[in-house]
Amino acid sequence: MRRYLFANVSASVLFLAVVLLLEWPLLLLLLVGARRKGRRDDPYDLLRRVRIVPAFPPPPERMRNEIPMNPKIVIRNETSADVGAIGEVTIAAFRTLEISNHTEQFIIDALRAAKALTVSLVAEVDYGRLVGHVAFSPVVMSDGTPSWYGLGPVSVLPEHQRNGIGYALIKKGLSRLKELNARGCCLVGHPEYYRKFGFENIPGLVHEGVPQEVFFALSFDGHYPQGEVTFHEGFKANGNQEGAGDAFSAALGRSKSGSLSK
Repeated sequence: MRRYLFANVSASVLFLAVVLLLEWPLLLLLLVGARRKGRRDDPYDLLRRVRIVPAFPPPPERMRNEIPMNPKIVIRNETSADVGAIGEVTIAAFRTLEISNHTEQFIIDALRAAKALTVSLVAEVDYGRLVGHVAFSPVVMSDGTPSWYGLGPVSVLPEHQRNGIGYALIKKGLSRLKELNARGCCLVGHPEYYRKFGFENIPGLVHEGVPQEVFFALSFDGHYPQGEVTFHEGFKANGNQEGAGDAFSAALGRSKSGSLSK
């Protein structure tokens, strides 16, 4: 009797071992699928679906490794001599960003032409080499709250990222807005990055077509508007408008001829 039971148990164990050996790929796929089903949407997936210009959503590894600003970096206002270099930095920064529509340089050009660059700062290294830029422009709140601004685009040359340049540009830009008596700032961007500046998802404050998870606002006076935010018309620029990119092209030509500071 004992031999019979032992034989049955051994046969059952052997059968289960054979099944696991043959079917483990299917079991693994089922386990992975179950884990993914329970996950929240990745902010990058949300931004890809929106296909809207983000302020600047750097990858998580870049955020983790960001270090304090190099003391040799200078943050200053843009000048007319910087236009070409700003365009080049912007193109380079967004070139490999999958969620970008690659229109950021045209947006900056359009905002500048409309005199809507309320704050436009550049970052320099090596005695004048421009490596970063950030723009702030006015937005309209549907409830009539005045003096709010949108952040973006913000760009840093790929080889100069992870050095705190983007962080320094944003902090300085927010400080400038406060000096102008602005009441707040909003943006579309990656939540793991912009929360460090105090930006939050605000219930009741939306940007049409943008998931709440990637739309952020920061109030300077403690009051948050309610309703819909509309960014400047310049954010619709895509390079197809008449005269689009003329300022950048002209400045780039001057740069190559030696009249634009490096």
